[in-house]
Formats: sequence, structure tokens, C-alpha cells
Amino acid sequence: RTRELPQTMPADALVRVNSSLYFVCPELIVAQMAPSLSAIQLAKLVMELCGSYSLSPTADRHSKAKYQLEPVTSLERIKRYAKLTKVRGGAKTLREALGYALEGSASPGETVLALMMSLPRELGGYGFVKPILNASLAVPDEHVGRVGGSRYSLDAFWQDAYTDLEYESAEFHLDPLAAASLVAAKDGGRDSDPLAEMRRREYIAKADADRRRLRDLQFLGIHVIPVTSFDLGNVRRFDQVAHALAKNIEGLGTQGFEDWAADLDESSYRERRRRLLRSLNDDAN
Repeated sequence: RTRELPQTMPADALVRVNSSLYFVCPELIVAQMAPSLSAIQLAKLVMELCGSYSLSPTADRHSKAKYQLEPVTSLERIKRYAKLTKVRGGAKTLREALGYALEGSASPGETVLALMMSLPRELGGYGFVKPILNASLAVPDEHVGRVGGSRYSLDAFWQDAYTDLEYESAEFHLDPLAAASLVAAKDGGRDSDPLAEMRRREYIAKADADRRRLRDLQFLGIHVIPVTSFDLGNVRRFDQVAHALAKNIEGLGTQGFEDWAADLDESSYRERRRRLLRSLNDDAN
């Protein structure tokens, strides 16, 4: 698809690959996509570019992203770039998306979780203040040796409430369905497959590491709320996560907790949450 570019652009807008091929810098990609995406869809794209994962356009449900990558840009760079170049259309969408997006997401599931929790209620979000994604927590000197590590990464951290939502994806944590099938195979006497036995042991070791990590964070005073991939696919279960978070966050505006919780059952708000979650899950989890 061809696009007409502004005559004046920053020097690094196009990166030359060879004599006839260039690629567009990430900041210009965001500006170019703004006219054709909603603000929420654009925020998801921004979070991918400012995060440590990359979605694959041809991936299936078992390998839909690459992880542990370096972010290719930042919110500050995108904002600065938007001021330097004018791409026709999408200015309002871009401005809204940059207000919704967060840096530091490590997976599509974390992006869904963070946006659902922090987007305004009129859009279907829960309206909490933005968390810090993958915040680094150093173990105080006096506690070194009392926990298993010296530094921990917190998936979605509300610092004022010392509360962390830990996203336990099926891809990197204990997958109950896969684990059940492996256990069933072993119980049925079909444990001669070395690969199946290795995967079973990996699941057991990962589950053990997750539990020890949870214990360490609780010792360090962090309120940990586990969130699974099942929670991200169901509004009622997402509501339960939001209830748990709200209980740990003081100051829900002028509302008390019970009034806030009662508002979740208001029909139009419930429908907005359903629509938003369905939209966010189109290519996530």
C-alpha cells in the first residue's frame, strides 16, 4: 500500500536497507497507523513497540509472539516525533492512544490486563491509576538470604498500594490443561515417552518456582494478586480481579468500595466492559 509522506521529516524517519528498499522507523509507523485504528487499538500497538514482546502476523495460538526483546521505541520518543512531523489525519487518535498506553509490557496478556485496569470507565475500563509494568524490586540488604533472589520483576505494580497483579500465562506458567494431560498419560502407564516426561518435570519445576516466588514477594510486603489467562477471557472473572485490586488501593475517589463494586453491575457499564475485553482479546492472551 502506498502512502504520501510529508516533505519534511526527521532524518531517521526512513532507514535504508539497500539501493531500492527502506523501512519506516517505529515512531512514523505509529503516526501512519493512527488514521486507520481506534485509539485503543493504537494504544496496543504502541505498547508492543514500547514493550519487550513482538506479535507475529502469521502466528498460531501456540506461538503468537516473541518475548524478552528490547523495546524499539518509547512513549517519549513517539510524542517527540509526533511534534516534528505531520502525517495527514489521526492526530486526535494518536493523542488519545498515547494517553492510554504504558511502557514495559512483557506480553500481549499483560497489555490487556493493564489497559482493562487503567482505561476510563466510559470506555469499559475499570479506571484505576496506571500501574508500573515490570517494575524492578531490589531486595533490601537486611533480607538478602531470606528470600530466593536479590531482585524481582513485578508484572503490574501499584506502588502506593504495594500491590502487584501477577499474570500467570499458560505459555510460561503452569498450564492446567496441558499438565492434566501429562499426568493422565503417566497415570495410565504411558510414561515411556522421554519428551513427555521431560515436559512433565518442567511443569512441576515451574509450578514450584512460581510458588516460591509468590512466597518471597509476600515476605517482602507485596500484596500479590494472581491473574490467569482464564481471567483475561471472562468479564466476571476480570471483575473479581478488579475487586481484589480495589480492596488494596485506598481512595476510590469520593466513592467507598461497596458503592464502587455495586456500579460494576450497572448494565450499560457491564456491556462496555464486555465489548472492550472482546476487542482487546482479538490478538492477545
